[in-house]
Amino acid sequence: FPISSPHFRNYISHKPLSGLITVHQTCDSTNIARAAFTCHLCGKSFTQPDSLTYHLRCHTGVKPFKCEQCGKAFILASHLKKHMMAHANERPHFCSVCGKTFSRLDCFKMHQKGHTGVKVHVCSECGKSFRRAGELKGHHRVHSGEKPYKCSLCDKSFSSSCTRQKHVRQHFDHPGKLFSAYNALGHT
Repeated sequence: FPISSPHFRNYISHKPLSGLITVHQTCDSTNIARAAFTCHLCGKSFTQPDSLTYHLRCHTGVKPFKCEQCGKAFILASHLKKHMMAHANERPHFCSVCGKTFSRLDCFKMHQKGHTGVKVHVCSECGKSFRRAGELKGHHRVHSGEKPYKCSLCDKSFSSSCTRQKHVRQHFDHPGKLFSAYNALGHT
């Protein structure tokens, strides 16, 4: 089917993100067109446009679902809904150490780890210790200088995905600079 066909739908949720979305047309065994929505930042493809939209929010940091009570924002409506439980009166998880209560079990368990003070993951280079293995792994990059998180829009690399995400957001916050390095490489 041609792209203009009613069987084919091009979906773009945000104007600033429209340059990031490529729509490919493929045919399956029944000759019905399927759209593959591809992220220009990392190359990942999705069959549903909404899946690409959610994925792009991870790159850009766009969080359109905002809690009216505290102002915290989320990528997905389901994350906001889960967060809203924290504002509800029901807080069944009680910390016997400090008396704090929690609406969510996962938050309660994370809180409890803070009371133990046990940091079993120790850096062999400097002796600094961490509660989680992932924190130690990230810390090792301080010593090694490793920067495995690359920006797909320019040549910069980062030691953490969080730092890269903040950087990518700058590309969107300053549209005049958007994709200048990326386009210079012939990616239009």
